[in-house]
Amino acid sequence: MNPNTHIYLYAKGHYEHRDVVDDLKKIVGKRCGLDYKYVSIENILNLLLKIVYKHFEETENIQHQFSYFVMNMTTPNLWKINADTTHTIEEIIMLNCLSRIAMVEVTNLDLGYVDPIITKLLAED
Repeated sequence: MNPNTHIYLYAKGHYEHRDVVDDLKKIVGKRCGLDYKYVSIENILNLLLKIVYKHFEETENIQHQFSYFVMNMTTPNLWKINADTTHTIEEIIMLNCLSRIAMVEVTNLDLGYVDPIITKLLAED
């Protein structure tokens, strides 16, 4: 199974979205065997950007795709990634990565299924 399964499933809406930072901390913590309190924003950004970059490498027009990715984080385009100016830059990057991951064709990825343990973790405050 793909080690990033639950990131893909979260991005694609298979898990309820409550608070993007806390949700991703919980998913990454579960993936790494850590209490989510020990997962940093930098850990999350590093993971998400690596996933997105991998898919940039698979595209024919990487330059255009990268430009589009960055432009989505500018103020006039935040609506495209379900963000606004009240979000921190880190949250905007996360939302942009999730938006990009949500569009990835997953036919060649072994994603498995939604994990009831993660569903329960995400429901907790």
